[in-house]
Amino acid sequence: MKDNAPKVFLSYDHGQASLVTHIADELMNNGIDVLFDAWDLAPGEDLYRFMESSVNDPEVDYVLIISDGTYKRKADLRDGSGVSTEALILSPKVYGESKKTKFIPIAAELDENNVALMPTFVSSKLYIDFSLSSKSFDDSMEELLRRIYNEPQKRKPALGQKPDFNKKVDVSLIKLQEFSREIEHSRDLNPRHSIHSYRDDFLPEFLTVFNNWLDSSLETDDLFITQNKMLEANKLFIKTTDNIISENDSLPVSVMTSFFFNMLLATDFNSKNNRNTKNIFAELERYIIFLKVASIYLKNNQLVNLKFLLYFEYPIQSNPNYSIFYPREAFRHVEGNSLLPIVNFIEDNMNRQDFHQFIQVDLLLYYIYKIQKQHRFFWYPLFWGKWKKFNLEFPLLNGLFNIDEANRVSKLFNLEDSKQLFVSLNSLEPIHNDRNWEWFIDFPLPKLFFKMPKI
Repeated sequence: MKDNAPKVFLSYDHGQASLVTHIADELMNNGIDVLFDAWDLAPGEDLYRFMESSVNDPEVDYVLIISDGTYKRKADLRDGSGVSTEALILSPKVYGESKKTKFIPIAAELDENNVALMPTFVSSKLYIDFSLSSKSFDDSMEELLRRIYNEPQKRKPALGQKPDFNKKVDVSLIKLQEFSREIEHSRDLNPRHSIHSYRDDFLPEFLTVFNNWLDSSLETDDLFITQNKMLEANKLFIKTTDNIISENDSLPVSVMTSFFFNMLLATDFNSKNNRNTKNIFAELERYIIFLKVASIYLKNNQLVNLKFLLYFEYPIQSNPNYSIFYPREAFRHVEGNSLLPIVNFIEDNMNRQDFHQFIQVDLLLYYIYKIQKQHRFFWYPLFWGKWKKFNLEFPLLNGLFNIDEANRVSKLFNLEDSKQLFVSLNSLEPIHNDRNWEWFIDFPLPKLFFKMPKI
């Protein structure tokens, strides 16, 4: 047994021995040490002393009070039984407990009104239902394990900052927040409504926020100061879009291409000089949002939708596919032409999982570009220098040892089958290094992520 393992003591009536043994087995299997009289009390040993020492043992983190009708009756009547003896020991401990967290009631039985049969001394505490009347044993066990390990399904959010009441309120951002909440609340009860609300309300309102933000971008030419003002809207977009795509595979991908086409219209592509501040800021914002949507499709293994998104031809410029989202002017705008500030900015404002997905889809777009070998495709991977943080985790490529999966993935590259896919991926060379930087040696080629099968 690990020294730092949580330790629990079981208080119960022997009429529930079967359930209690099942609970004890599962606790042990999940790394929790259990003091259980059936295991730890030898014939001839003092039961009262075992109970008292177990309850008072400072190494015991939790006492599980597993109660049914018999346990409740014996504990409340104090009839001299083992249960009543435990109740005499436990009662002052429960009432005197300062943190009120050590004692966890377990309901093994409910009455006719679905009320847990609990002894008086714990009747006011929240219990975990193991009566199997409303949920399965496994669900109840997960709740107990989360309680012991302090890993609740719902956590209290971090305390935010005091609002700036003098700050100009963005009405569109408030509407965006309201639509996001409405979609989250309705996605389980009415998925169709949540999709319609996302398409008809949320996305148009995000475009309004985007355009308002662009209009205000003329106040400064600092890329990062301006991008900071879009962070809250971006977080709402990522969270809501992730929920919609992950929970509803019925969302037409054409909804997303239509949305991106409207984002593209914010830039004057017909201008002879599109290096104005507004266009530069629009480029970087579209780049971030496009990569995120692509990464959500990739994460959910929706390769058909991902391919549609990547190869969709927008009626703009000579690079109508995903290449149009590559922010050339934004990268040139950064002082010293160094891309590291943009990489760090995006990483700092994204959680680890989302950033990992960014790296994967960024590399994927580069691999597609190199395999297509067409002037209509272009992509320079920006985030690849961070890939070592994630221990070669790239699910799309990690699973290519399975030929059926490799055949499916080959379609994403517009290739015929797994054989073409492996030949093409294995022939890719490191990214062009015209400055002889040593760190380019570590560029992650596809073969790093999968095992080459025999063809």
